[in-house]
Amino acid sequence: MPFADPARRRQAQREAQRRRRGRGDHAGVNPSTPGVVSATDLAAVIWDEVQAIRGAMTAGDPERARVIAQLVSVGLRAVEASTLLPRLEALEAAIGEPGSVLAWPGK
Repeated sequence: MPFADPARRRQAQREAQRRRRGRGDHAGVNPSTPGVVSATDLAAVIWDEVQAIRGAMTAGDPERARVIAQLVSVGLRAVEASTLLPRLEALEAAIGEPGSVLAWPGK
């Protein structure tokens, strides 16, 4: 709604946003994937979503390619994050050992 008064326009926009948030139709949230607590869990969820998209969309659809590429990108980051903790723990163990090549100076 075009308003001449900027204050009335801001008020109308705030009310419209409030109504929109209150509807609860959050299309991006998939309630069938509860319990995602680690990067490994996230990678499994992303794999499931890729399979669902591959089955739902036609093979030549550019939207399908874009969505799958984005999901694969996020999946790769999830896999990298899942291996980060063991690698970090190994590095900390190597630094903490006396006589280690990676030992801190002065330790």
